[in-house]
Parts: sequence; C-alpha cells; structure tokens
Amino acid sequence: MSKRYIPVKERWQHHHEPTILSFVAGWINAVGFIALFGIYTNHVTGYIITASKETILGGIGVWALLLFTFICTIGFTAWFEKRWQHKFPNILLTFLIFETIFLILFMLAGVYFGPFETLSQFGTIATAMLGIIAMGIRNAIIRTLLSSMATSTLMTGNIAQLTIDN
Repeated sequence: MSKRYIPVKERWQHHHEPTILSFVAGWINAVGFIALFGIYTNHVTGYIITASKETILGGIGVWALLLFTFICTIGFTAWFEKRWQHKFPNILLTFLIFETIFLILFMLAGVYFGPFETLSQFGTIATAMLGIIAMGIRNAIIRTLLSSMATSTLMTGNIAQLTIDN
C-alpha cells in the first residue's frame, strides 16, 4: 500500500487558521511567562493551584484575580456569541478583531509599564489581564465557533467549556 502525501500547499489551505492561532497563543504564553513572573496568559489551569496556595498562605490573591478575569472573559464571550450570532453572521471575525485589539493593548501595556519589578505592581497585573482577556476570547471561540479545531490547551479548554455550559 502506498501512502498518500498531501502537498504542503494543500495542507496549509486546510490548516492555516489553527497554525496561526496556535503560534500566536504560544508566543503570547512565552512572552507572558518570561516578562510577567511566570504568568501563562493562555494556560491558566495552574492558577487554580497557585490561587489556592496564595489564599491559604494569606497572599495577595493576584492569581485568583487572573483566574477570575479569564473565566469572566469566557463567560462574556459565550454570552455575546449566543446573543448576537444570529444578527451578525461574521461574529467570528468580530471576536478575532477584539482578540487582536487586546493583544495590541497587551503589547502596549508591556512597553509602557515595563520593565516589571514585582508581580504585585499595578502595571504587571494590568498587562497580564490584557493578555488573559485576549486568550480568554480565544479559548471561548475555540470551544464554540471553532469547535471543529482541536484546542491546544486541554485543561484550560475544559475550564472554558465548563464556563460556557454554565
């Protein structure tokens, strides 16, 4: 039996959206982790554990705030989608534009507030929240409008799905 190899051009035609979205998410995760004291803007599952630890130790609760931001963003995105999907057939483009706007704001905040000195300073938290909002929008639309695409964030995707379902 001979294997059929799909030419690169044909492969790209079918997989360019997931490739681009995955690249952006990975890049934003790396930038966030390096510049923002270990904050993953796209993989927020670890925040549950870190927020719990900080709460027990009487910490500042930044991790809980970041997790709350992520969950609220997913909830709002899912709500807007359900409410406006019938009125706006290109709602996916609208969400991708909003994600892009928040990514630009994330970048501008990083330039404006950086270099960051501590996790608890306002600039660090504000910058992280902008990146998390952008990636929260992404995680919501991957579970709804782009559900045929595989998510690259399994547990984060499960949290997104739990939020969307409730």
